[in-house]
Amino acid sequence: GSGSGSISGGNFVLTLHGLRPGTYHYKFVVDGVWAIDPFAPKVLDQAGNWNNVLEVEKPKAVASSEDALQLIRWQAMALAFENKLGLEGGGMIGGGGGGG
Repeated sequence: GSGSGSISGGNFVLTLHGLRPGTYHYKFVVDGVWAIDPFAPKVLDQAGNWNNVLEVEKPKAVASSEDALQLIRWQAMALAFENKLGLEGGGMIGGGGGGG
């Protein structure tokens, strides 16, 4: 995956793109010292160290043909709207228009 970070109002924000489903353990280095986020989920590793943990779930599958039809209708409506705004090829749907 890829990502980008920023500092805003004294907070560090990191946005990650393309993480595959699974369990990820992480920590931060703050002033040269390893630290965890006390408000995020955490687990104890085999060496007895605390790590934060992030669970990335698989995307939900379309449940039925009616759901698939509704999704196609929504995508068509969004594409028509993007086209009307002149966003074709780089807009919200399938154009890779996000940053990062």
